[in-house]
Amino acid sequence: MHRSLLVGQNGCVNASGENRKRDTSVADVVVVGAGVIGITTAYYLMRKGHTVHVVDEHNEAASGCSYANGGFLSLGHVVPWSQPGIAKTMIGSLFNRQSPARWRFDGTVSQLRWLWEFYKNGTHEKFAVNKKALYDLAVYSRQCLDTLLGGHGFVSRGRTGVLQITRKIDQLPALRRQSESYRGTVVRGRVLEDRASIASIDSAFSQSPERRLYGLYVDDDYAADCCEFTRALMQYLVEQGARFTGGVRVHKVSSSAGGVSLSTDDAELQASKVVLCTGVGTESLLPGKCRSGIYPVKGYALTVPVGDGVNTPSHPIIDGDNKVAISRLGNKIRITAIAEIVGHDAFIERSRVDQMKAVYDGLFPGSVDWKSASSWIGFRPTRPSTVPVIGPLGDNVFINAGHGTYGWTLACGSASLLADLMCGHSGEISAGPYFPRSRGDLYAGSYC
Repeated sequence: MHRSLLVGQNGCVNASGENRKRDTSVADVVVVGAGVIGITTAYYLMRKGHTVHVVDEHNEAASGCSYANGGFLSLGHVVPWSQPGIAKTMIGSLFNRQSPARWRFDGTVSQLRWLWEFYKNGTHEKFAVNKKALYDLAVYSRQCLDTLLGGHGFVSRGRTGVLQITRKIDQLPALRRQSESYRGTVVRGRVLEDRASIASIDSAFSQSPERRLYGLYVDDDYAADCCEFTRALMQYLVEQGARFTGGVRVHKVSSSAGGVSLSTDDAELQASKVVLCTGVGTESLLPGKCRSGIYPVKGYALTVPVGDGVNTPSHPIIDGDNKVAISRLGNKIRITAIAEIVGHDAFIERSRVDQMKAVYDGLFPGSVDWKSASSWIGFRPTRPSTVPVIGPLGDNVFINAGHGTYGWTLACGSASLLADLMCGHSGEISAGPYFPRSRGDLYAGSYC
């Protein structure tokens, strides 16, 4: 059964279970997808004066990839996944079931095409282009988010500053190069050459059994609960006149110069325009022979209450050796890891969960009660370049999708940019790197 939220005459939010077939209202814009990308898109469109109807297959906002992600809002670590040397990494993952990143053939040609394009994006030239596109969007998005939070709040921030750690002294030169790469940017980073320096920032490391630790500290990055933010913003939008209908699966989008029709399980929805913020579900809704290049990259998350807080970290942490992220989100610890290119396989492997627990316990033993932990998997909507696609697809159809693991970091900037484009305005940053391409082959042209 669907759930529809409307604003009543008294300004209160009412839940309506009426049949959608009787709903003859036509929204200015229908946003398909109620993750952080969709809800921020709705927010910026409403700021431009649009009436907005958000629909999602789940009954509540942020029930997909936005539900239990790592929460990192990071400028210093927004880099393309496809990098020079990626082929060696991917081949090695075939023979190591504990590899942080691995792939398994899912029986589809689309997976092989995605892998091929992912590999081709690993040149030094393309890596540099993609990195700049991500950085520019991340900086703009941070500005937009800061303005939004300054006016409304919606989410509590954790401690500012992200710690990237390694146990390998031979990684210090790489950390220095990473720090030096921030010159000329808004990112401020400094190398930490021993455990004492790391513990001076986060005292939990003073009790860690890991004696040899080295790191990089990025001052202005932080973590916050993406789900909490998205649901609070959705509630605010409803109170301002937006409509949210959950439990609606959109099967087809038909567009013309006069408007858009969306076919769902129960009814046809009408709108002047539609925005697809549909993550890994985007491909089936694209018009004609268009392709998004989005593939589901499976990731794991563990969430555990802090308890008495003894020896639990207060700062967001990236374990570079194990590709594990640890964040303190209010009264809970969130541990995220793993990138599996295995299609839509939603099975939670116990060995993967144990692998993540072992990494955390190796740093902060006994600081959480795993009996209270919950595990989750999500599918990151990832493109071969790691750069999202934002803009028009055709008559009154727009897209804002493919943000991969950086959806929370890039959400507000992507949404603001799209709202400007839909109003015929030039954005505050160039839309070129994210703009849907004209007709071409599957990945090198259409929308990649």
